[in-house]
Amino acid sequence: MKVEEFLSSATETLKQAQIESPRLEVEMFMAEVLSCERSSLILRHNDELDLFSEDRLKGLLRRRQKGEPLAYILGYKDFYRDRFLVQPGVLIPRNETEMLVECGESWIRSHGFKSPVIADLGCGSGCLGLSLLKACGGKLLAVDAGEIPIRVSYQNCVNLGLEGETNFLQCRVQDLSSNNLPPNWNMGEVDIVLANPPYIAESDPHVCPQVRRTEPSQALFAGKDGLQEIREWIPTIVTLLRPGGLLCLEHGAKQGEAVCKHLADSGHFEWIQSYRDLAGWDRMVTAKKKK
Repeated sequence: MKVEEFLSSATETLKQAQIESPRLEVEMFMAEVLSCERSSLILRHNDELDLFSEDRLKGLLRRRQKGEPLAYILGYKDFYRDRFLVQPGVLIPRNETEMLVECGESWIRSHGFKSPVIADLGCGSGCLGLSLLKACGGKLLAVDAGEIPIRVSYQNCVNLGLEGETNFLQCRVQDLSSNNLPPNWNMGEVDIVLANPPYIAESDPHVCPQVRRTEPSQALFAGKDGLQEIREWIPTIVTLLRPGGLLCLEHGAKQGEAVCKHLADSGHFEWIQSYRDLAGWDRMVTAKKKK
């Protein structure tokens, strides 16, 4: 079978499976299997697929037809300026989450920090903290309750050549204290906290069934209102940040007002602001710890 023939038939297969961007995904599979750039596929339309490549592509298609996330099948997700390994048990990075890194990078550069102290809470793949560390330098503490996220984020750290500036800690954010911090880390000295807590209500009917079925529930769901983890993380964030330090926290659609109120009610934050993503949904709150 020629490349173009497979591309056309596979696109139709994924289209029938109600995949949102079938052509794009087939091109990504083909680029992976053929070890080429997507942009070069057009030059190979008349090439014959060898049997091994064809069988492998069909296997990837079957997995996608069954609803397995594209990122888990490929084993990676592109985020910000780099490629991050992902696997089942690790939350797949979302494009809208990049706004936390953008905000953090802008704030660090505008304040002239030469070696910022960064904490990534609920690090998952490590995409937030590692992206900011690579962009701005400094040192990073990546925290997650799960063994798989810590292992994968460490692999991503090594791939980016940042292992000398990064410490990893497997624990719940609300259990973080001076007693379990790595050496050379102290409470009250962090310049910026990037936080991506679970924020979906357990009974939320709008959650995509595929996401509910395949991605780690502990990284998605947070009690009846979706705010349980955010409420429990705030005291730890207060303790971690230095006076004047910045919090960038992702939250769910329509949660901006409630998150701002919880931060204000803590009595430790000022300049609390809510931001919307490109789709117009509430997505991020920033706040400075009072001096």
